[in-house]
Amino acid sequence: MCDMITNFSTSNIKSTTPKRRTFKLVTNQPTTVEYLVIAGGGGGNNAGYSGGGGAGGYRSSVAGENSGGGASAESPLSVTAGTSYTVTIGGGGGTNTKGTNSVFGSITSEGGGFGGASNAAGAGGSGGGCADATRGGVVGAGTTGQGYAGGLGSSDTTTYTRGGGCADATRGGVIVS
Repeated sequence: MCDMITNFSTSNIKSTTPKRRTFKLVTNQPTTVEYLVIAGGGGGNNAGYSGGGGAGGYRSSVAGENSGGGASAESPLSVTAGTSYTVTIGGGGGTNTKGTNSVFGSITSEGGGFGGASNAAGAGGSGGGCADATRGGVVGAGTTGQGYAGGLGSSDTTTYTRGGGCADATRGGVIVS
């Protein structure tokens, strides 16, 4: 077993700028580590009828957990003593922009897709939602093993807003459509 110490403050959580640190295993034996890597969520669209941004990609190797998009847990990551591994915490997307990726060594979770209005929503870890297909909108695709596609609105509503894709329905995530 090893202890991992992080230097992230709570002020970093709301930032749109990714935060990078390193992780170094302090042991003499090669080993594996479980991980949970979640990317920044996508931004919504600022049009009067628009969809919300998608959740950031969700990848997990924790025993008994799932990864996003209904995928099973992944294999733990093999690490080598004395080797530094990059850790990046992805920031959330702004208006009409995708969230940024989160990384742990070779594991990358894709940022969530941005919401769409009368245009296509962005693809991402989970896709952005879109307001109305009759106005030319298309939901953003989710990344396999990380999240679902965004929700699509319908023309029988006056607001046309719909949610972005969720990462893990087994944890109560719901796509509003």
